[in-house]
Amino acid sequence: SMVSTKSVTAIALGSPRHFASAVASSIEQDARHSRTFSVKRDFFVEETKERVLGEVKTRLRDVEEVDVNIRSIWWLRMLGNNSKQSSLIRSSNAIYETILSHVSQPHILPIFGKTGSLEDAKNWYPLMILHVWLAFVRLRAIEGDGARLSDYLFSNFWTDAERRIAADLTNPFLLSKFAKELFNRYHGAILSYDEGLILGDTELAEALYRNVFESDADLDATKLLSAVQYVRGTLQILDWQETETITKGVLYFGMSFL
Repeated sequence: SMVSTKSVTAIALGSPRHFASAVASSIEQDARHSRTFSVKRDFFVEETKERVLGEVKTRLRDVEEVDVNIRSIWWLRMLGNNSKQSSLIRSSNAIYETILSHVSQPHILPIFGKTGSLEDAKNWYPLMILHVWLAFVRLRAIEGDGARLSDYLFSNFWTDAERRIAADLTNPFLLSKFAKELFNRYHGAILSYDEGLILGDTELAEALYRNVFESDADLDATKLLSAVQYVRGTLQILDWQETETITKGVLYFGMSFL
């Protein structure tokens, strides 16, 4: 729904739950006055199902051309590159690259109140965890292959995360310590986002406030409002997409920037 910010612009931050409740109330109030899905115009061009599926179709065409080339190379066939497992691994690799590309767009950081670049660890980890979770939500709806794609997607994320940790450390002996801390952070964030998905926008806003905005006491309430709307809008866009295209590695996050 279109989201107005009147009810949150003057909120003084108290407890995270009070703050999150006010944001969620604004979203729910707007939802009652709208019959169609659209994304907050302050940040995005309005998405429609037809436009999203058109973009997916274009991307799928490119992926299928690559698959045809792979199947035509005899020595790749002999190495098992046409097996179901190999296909799913390629698909998960493509989904992970899509997430990286999407999160790297210059308009994503400001939506979440971030400055600098995605290469900064304080930006990369929370935003990648959030977007990997968004992909997980859609993959869970796919029986059989969805679970395997999720496993391979996590492996991609974790390999990349460990590489980044190692690159940032001056003492390699600290790698396991920081990797354990990151895994705990990842696990906690995923659980809190799942709770928000199930319980409602108050819990989702709380999860974003803690994990992405790091419980910033000076946070402008409209930033959290936009983040909640971004997540809900992205989940809708992912839900529009067909299982067959996703298992081929095409997952479009939508939300074109104005």
